Amino acid sequence: MNVFEITLKQQLKMLARTIIFPIIMLLFVWYYELFNVFVFIPLGVLLVVDTLPSILLHINYYKANEGATLIIDQNHKVLIYKSKEKFFETSLSNISCMCLTLSTVYNTGRHSFGQYRYCKVVLIDRTEIVISCLMVNDLENNLKNLLNVEPLIDRKLLCFIR
Repeated sequence: MNVFEITLKQQLKMLARTIIFPIIMLLFVWYYELFNVFVFIPLGVLLVVDTLPSILLHINYYKANEGATLIIDQNHKVLIYKSKEKFFETSLSNISCMCLTLSTVYNTGRHSFGQYRYCKVVLIDRTEIVISCLMVNDLENNLKNLLNVEPLIDRKLLCFIR
């Protein structure tokens, strides 16, 4: 039985790339006393273009999966989803499709927001379950193997959950 929910460890994994580089840059500026416009403008652009979208995505994903638990029992072929709004238990054979939304810059290493991704598991009765990377580490491979469904892949620059 596999149980997935938002954990502090997974959140820190996702936030590490978002926060570490700006902190290193600020420490560099502070250590070498580079307090001038030519340093703060690029640093400000970095924060607005890279760090801010990552933080907004993180908040969006946290709100979408806050308090949710996904249980996949391969022995009994059952998927259980519990959240504040939904609770249901269904057979794995009731999964119609799995739609994985990745960033267009996923795995390029250029933007910290590129690592944020989510998946919508759609059941035969058109019920949708949103599962984000804050719940499941290595989302695309773990869900593909556990649910035994080949995902449909959609790419967007910023993968906000709607």
